[in-house]
Amino acid sequence: MHALLENQLNLKLGTRISYLKLSNNTILKKENKEYIKNFHDFCKMFFSLWNKYLEGMSPLISQFNSKKSSISFKKIYADIIAEQYGKYLNDLTNLEVPIFMDKLFNLFLNSIKYKRIFFNLYSTDPNNKNLDNIKNEANLVEEQFWLDIYRKNSEIERH
Repeated sequence: MHALLENQLNLKLGTRISYLKLSNNTILKKENKEYIKNFHDFCKMFFSLWNKYLEGMSPLISQFNSKKSSISFKKIYADIIAEQYGKYLNDLTNLEVPIFMDKLFNLFLNSIKYKRIFFNLYSTDPNNKNLDNIKNEANLVEEQFWLDIYRKNSEIERH
């Protein structure tokens, strides 16, 4: 998980650097500059929300994952985390998403939905047999999002 977070933070920095380099390029066509600006504006808003929720939920998720936490406490943490994912999802759906990012962004929304389902289900039934499948699906979808947004940033750097 630590490597994924590091890669995400590097991507955040990379999008900013790409935007700065490309926005100073006077040769680019107007529509390319608009495309780049829209991507950067989206990333700026997205990463701002991502940081906000990452900071708030990381300690809760650490406690949930702690081997020292009893099932009773894990259920409480799961309930709180599910609620936070609901708020996160609500904030994310209020973001202005460029049309060319719509499909990609929906991947991330789906990963948050799966995580919320996982924690809601865990809070009511920690022995549910579907928990591992839901968690795996959330991770796969989120990983695909990060790979695709990295590709999108690389594509923009090539403009």
